[in-house]
Amino acid sequence: MKAGSSRQAKRDSDIASMHSLVKLLREVESAPGLFLEDPSLRSALRSQGALAKHGIPDRSIVAMSLTHQRLIASLSVGFDELDRRRRAALKAIDREVSVRQKHGASRRKKGLEMKIGELEAHLMTLKLDLALLQRAFDIRSHQARHYASLAGADIIALCKKEQRELDATFSLRRTAIDHENVVPFRPGRKP
Repeated sequence: MKAGSSRQAKRDSDIASMHSLVKLLREVESAPGLFLEDPSLRSALRSQGALAKHGIPDRSIVAMSLTHQRLIASLSVGFDELDRRRRAALKAIDREVSVRQKHGASRRKKGLEMKIGELEAHLMTLKLDLALLQRAFDIRSHQARHYASLAGADIIALCKKEQRELDATFSLRRTAIDHENVVPFRPGRKP
């Protein structure tokens, strides 16, 4: 008896989740600009399977398999209605993006904030790449010194000299260069 009642409670919960999902899709369709900053939702709207797997706990929307979503939708709102709402919401978001691109949303405060967010994310990626490259460079330098130490005094001296030159090059990239002190190449001279 308990298994049947827990199954019914789960089904009721899934049906409530389906109604919340349809309500969200209506909101997206009527005010797509409010949802532009949620790329995971936009991505989930691209297919019914992705939407089924997209859970939003704040809105009591539970992730489920596409087969289960199809069953629950058929018991409540209808699967065709759910898919129609999904496509309409995606179309509304795509239309809003197109309008903003056409009218230069980047000049508005919200558009500028979005652009700053994108640039900050790009900067963080570049910093992570730089850290990885620096670590790889440090490991290679350590290996070069180690192998040179096995070779002899002349090779060790040459290795230290070349390593100092490389270190100077890398430290130069970390500091700002005063461009007034940079002398241009003379015409006809190759770098």
